[in-house]
Amino acid sequence: KITTNDGIFIDVGAHTGLYTITGLLSNPKNFLISIEPSFINLGRMKSNLRLNNLLKNNSQFLGAASNYSGTAYLTTHYDTTFMSKGGKISSSGEKINVIKLDDISISGKVDKEIKGIKIDTEGEDHKVLFGAEELIKKFKPDIIIETREFNKIKIFEFLSQFNYSFSIILDKVIPIDLINYKINNSANIYASVKN
Repeated sequence: KITTNDGIFIDVGAHTGLYTITGLLSNPKNFLISIEPSFINLGRMKSNLRLNNLLKNNSQFLGAASNYSGTAYLTTHYDTTFMSKGGKISSSGEKINVIKLDDISISGKVDKEIKGIKIDTEGEDHKVLFGAEELIKKFKPDIIIETREFNKIKIFEFLSQFNYSFSIILDKVIPIDLINYKINNSANIYASVKN
């Protein structure tokens, strides 16, 4: 729904491209920046984009997003959840590039504002927000963020300073009090600036 408006959208933890493809199909004028640390998943995403003739308005970054730019290690699990989850930044594994969203240059590429960010990074989600502070301050994009009980306070405090309100995405979007909402495993939270 948020990608029906013209703009730039960032898909952090793009995996095989579900949100990227949806964003491009909902409005062909959009530009999507996809960030994915797994080479295998990025390859699948490029195939999915090619099959849907959607490579034109998309830029891919092989790496992770966090609160710094540099390098890190990615631990990937190849269990039964691999097709729905990727890996995460850890102290060992495959060496990968890391970028802060604030370090992404959008000038000269397209004449649009950043309208939305989707973040799904297996528990590192709040760090991605911290690395996007200037971008969030400037554009106030809609945000879909995977949230866990251990990081919900950090996410709430960070986004509240920019006047965001929170909803849970279930079969529909339902406003919630994020502080008092109990998250058992993880929850997709929709954050938008209050009117």
